[in-house]
Amino acid sequence: MEVFCQTLVLLILLTVLPGQTNLLALNAAIVDMAKGTQDMVKGIDTINKVADQTLASTETMATASEEQTASMHEISRGAESLAEMAGELNRLVQNFKL
Repeated sequence: MEVFCQTLVLLILLTVLPGQTNLLALNAAIVDMAKGTQDMVKGIDTINKVADQTLASTETMATASEEQTASMHEISRGAESLAEMAGELNRLVQNFKL
C-alpha cells in the first residue's frame, strides 16, 4: 500500500509540476511583456518631449525670421529715403554752384 501511495504521489507531482512550470513561464512572459510595454511608453514619452522641444524651437526660429524680415524691410525703406534725400541734396547743391 505504501508503494501505491508513493506512486500516486509521484504521478500527481508529475501531472501538477509541468502545469506550475507553465504558469511560471507564463507569468515570466507577462512580466516581460509589461516591462516591454513600459519601455515603449517611456520611448513614446521621450519622442513627444523631443517633438514639443522641436516645435518650440521651430516657432522661435520662425518668429526670429519674421522679425529679421521686418527689420530688413525697414532698413530698405530707410535706404530708399536716404537715397531720395541725397538726390534732393545733390539738386540743391547744383543750384549753388558758382
